[in-house]
Amino acid sequence: MTNLQREGMEAARHELVTLDGLTAADGAAPTETFVINTRAAIAKLDAALNEFSCSDTARS
Repeated sequence: MTNLQREGMEAARHELVTLDGLTAADGAAPTETFVINTRAAIAKLDAALNEFSCSDTARS
């Protein structure tokens, strides 16, 4: 993984962590709200970052 790819994944993870748990309203029906759950996507990014981190370490 390149530094640019890692930085992009880390930036995406940061944004998803920021959004997780927020309550949002539907623009068409503002009285309808829902909670944003990004935990599954964060877990996938963590797994990918960890996998590449381990493989980068193994190559060193």
